[in-house]
Amino acid sequence: MHPHKRQRLSDDDLAQDEVVSSPDDALVDESGAEDFSQSQNESTSDETVLKTQKSRQTLKRKIRATHASNFGATLQSLLNTDAPSALPLSLKPSIARRKNDEKLESRAKKVLQVEKKEKEDKGRISDVIGGWGGESERALRKVAQRGVVKLFNVIQQSQANATVAVEETKAARGSGKPTLPAPVMNSKTLSKKAKDKDNIIGRGKESASTPSATLIASILSVDKPGTGLAQCYLPSPAPLFRSMVKFRQVVFSFLGMRLPSYDAPESNHTKSIAIIGAGSAGLAMLKSLSDLPESTAKWNVVLFDERDDLGGVWLPDPHPVPPPDIPETPLYPLLHTNTPVPSMTYPKFPFTRGIHLYPPHKDIQAYHARFADHHKLTHLIRFKHKVLKTSWNGDANTGHWDVAYLDELERPRHGIFDHLVVATGNNHLPRIPSWPGQDVWLLNGLKSDFKREILHSVWYRGPQRYAGLRVLIVGAGSSGRDIGSQIVPLAAKVGFLNPTLTASSNGSHPQTFVSLRHNPDPILGPIAEGAVPKPDISHFTAEGVVFSDGSLLDVDAVLLATGYEIRKPFLEEGGVLVTDREARSSDSYPDQLVTNTRYIFPLHQHIFSLSPSYPVNALAFIGLPSAIANCPSDIAQSLFVAHVILNATLLPSRNELLRHLAEQEDGLRKAGYDPYNIGHRLPTNTSSDYQDELVDYLKDQGAITDDGENFVESWRRDIFNYQHLREGWKRIESLGTQKVWLEGVETEAQWSSLMQRVNKWQEEWVEAQGIPIMRDWDLLG
Repeated sequence: MHPHKRQRLSDDDLAQDEVVSSPDDALVDESGAEDFSQSQNESTSDETVLKTQKSRQTLKRKIRATHASNFGATLQSLLNTDAPSALPLSLKPSIARRKNDEKLESRAKKVLQVEKKEKEDKGRISDVIGGWGGESERALRKVAQRGVVKLFNVIQQSQANATVAVEETKAARGSGKPTLPAPVMNSKTLSKKAKDKDNIIGRGKESASTPSATLIASILSVDKPGTGLAQCYLPSPAPLFRSMVKFRQVVFSFLGMRLPSYDAPESNHTKSIAIIGAGSAGLAMLKSLSDLPESTAKWNVVLFDERDDLGGVWLPDPHPVPPPDIPETPLYPLLHTNTPVPSMTYPKFPFTRGIHLYPPHKDIQAYHARFADHHKLTHLIRFKHKVLKTSWNGDANTGHWDVAYLDELERPRHGIFDHLVVATGNNHLPRIPSWPGQDVWLLNGLKSDFKREILHSVWYRGPQRYAGLRVLIVGAGSSGRDIGSQIVPLAAKVGFLNPTLTASSNGSHPQTFVSLRHNPDPILGPIAEGAVPKPDISHFTAEGVVFSDGSLLDVDAVLLATGYEIRKPFLEEGGVLVTDREARSSDSYPDQLVTNTRYIFPLHQHIFSLSPSYPVNALAFIGLPSAIANCPSDIAQSLFVAHVILNATLLPSRNELLRHLAEQEDGLRKAGYDPYNIGHRLPTNTSSDYQDELVDYLKDQGAITDDGENFVESWRRDIFNYQHLREGWKRIESLGTQKVWLEGVETEAQWSSLMQRVNKWQEEWVEAQGIPIMRDWDLLG
């Protein structure tokens, strides 16, 4: 008989049911019993009257089993059953009860239709089961009861099949104890201690032989169209792992809940590594790992990225969102690189012929795609996979990462990895300051033609929005200068705030206003050409912006170019990273990894976490340093990470690494920098040395061959001296002679020669014209 069909139980079975009834029967829903009694009175069947008592017992058992306060205990009791019944669970409904069921189901459908329509009108549809209440409670409860009964039937049938399968497997395997290896660990390499440790859901050796594990091993290993509710598998390790998780999904699917599914373990892999982020840093990590012969044969390497293509910040956002939702990228259509592209290339992989020296963003994204294709990395990337939470399951010596994510169909899933590499970039979560009175200023703007706004540059998509308006830009970093140069020609008045200058010193016809919240910083450089500096903002009034010098400026819009917070939400969600904006010392958090939104600490070389909760090589960051060329530095960091993952003994003890970090921070303080304020921004003229230091360490340890050369080529170091290069290329573009200059330029040596020639050409022209030399503030290193 089909397992979902109701089957009469024998008198012996009924008697057995009555024997196991408990005093919990008193908890049965009285209103449900009253409805049942009323339905009996409407029936004239003598057979129904005779079965009233049995039907009442059945109702009590059903409601008791599915009641919110008893469902968990009932389910646990079922799972612990050693000898399942040969017959599926049956409700043995009477004729009157069957009629009552039909009425309840009809009423439930009507109630669901009405409630769904009402909730759609209100724009907030909630879970049906979770929405019990009022007159519809009994009807909705009935729907859940029938679903749970069907579930129990599936479990009982699967339980009997599993018992036979397990006995057969015992004879073949010899031990009779199924194991749950981590997805990337070869069971032969696990120590006895590791085998005794908790795995994904089981509790070591003890749980492997329990009846519940035996039952779970055969339930719903995978979902396949057209196969019904269950697909049974023999309880070998990988299917057993999937079955345990799928069981939880099936149970809770009847309650309107979604639980994550689990990736099956890969027993033939000795290491598993999860990389998050498919931008420059993530691709560099993939490349460095793929270059290790060990990784291609024995390691399970997966890269997760929530977007539908690679490129990170250089990949345009097809569906920009308004505040407060955060866009996928701060990229705007007019964005070009602010540094020459040869400085932004991976080593030995130059840009193709014909690319401009300062190209648009689409050429940078195409370059990363070509890099991934050339090195056959794309198949390792899981696009549209958003990591939600990562947590460490283990101690300072052993363990694994639990990674919860949504797949491309937005289904919750779960993976297990030995190592986690975070390569998500630093330009996502906007840093949004606030001032007293800004709400009053915004509200007063409702009376004008243009609604006043305070907007962060992460939402900036073009200057047309500010045409004819008076604009104040807060911040004068790279994005502030670039956006200001675009707005100046269109805006009525645009300004940057600078505490060293006043409005009176800038003439009577200002074009731009720009504010700097802090004292002048040589790394930030000057403001956009044509902008009028203003001092720091003090507060807002209904009339305008009041600055620290007491001056008042009436503007229409305030654009915040104030940078981004260094946070990793998926690490925070898993308790791996603590956020404390006031943190200024590692001493306050000796046992945790912390971010004050500017600086993640303690990290060795801005890369490896020194938290004592897991091994030193378990968690790494790629791409945190700023004021550095991304692609080459990402490769240097990735080489360092790959070899330390391969051989953890390359690094000294955690305590020694902490002492080294303290010495580095003291050195920054002596140089006039606060390490907890500048964060991961490298001081001027140190970025090349930083990369060489990482690679030289590997050479000294014998991890890679010492070729006698520096990692950073001499031509890359020379770029920082080309202060006329950018202005020279602008002049070339204005003359329309780009193709002439780019003719035959393809190799790294040819790109190096081009930059040298352009810089020399512009330098001679500037001297001939008597123009003051202007430093290129974006050439730092």
